[in-house]
Amino acid sequence: MKELGKALFSIQKYMILSTKLNPQTAELIPDAYAYAWDVGLYPIFSNGEWHESVKDYFDVSEEKSFRVIKYIDEAWLKKTYYSFYELEDRFLHAEKEFDIDRWDLIRILRYTFLCKRFDDILWEKLLKGTDHPSEAKGVTDKFNSMDISLV
Repeated sequence: MKELGKALFSIQKYMILSTKLNPQTAELIPDAYAYAWDVGLYPIFSNGEWHESVKDYFDVSEEKSFRVIKYIDEAWLKKTYYSFYELEDRFLHAEKEFDIDRWDLIRILRYTFLCKRFDDILWEKLLKGTDHPSEAKGVTDKFNSMDISLV
């Protein structure tokens, strides 16, 4: 049964990303949603059965994303902002039971940015100066469907 679920996930991913890459249908799939599928992140801010029925097959689970976003949101509401390295310390060292690595954190933050969550201050503080690794620089880049890979 697990192989069948994985196959269904792969077919859905291919269909969603193909739709996004087709100029005639690209606008049917939001950028953030396509990004989430492309990188294997459960699209927590989207409603729908497309991802709900295969939620167990995403590399970055709903629980991981929720944990990170909730932590950032609670701080943001208090006007507390963290650098990338501060978030990384929190989730890679203080909360090891969630098994969140640097790449997971980057994917969660990028998806959240593409969903237009939080304000510019949060994103500026997150990536200020040298308080982030070079691979995190793209978190706030404009979405480019040419970055999607169907392989």
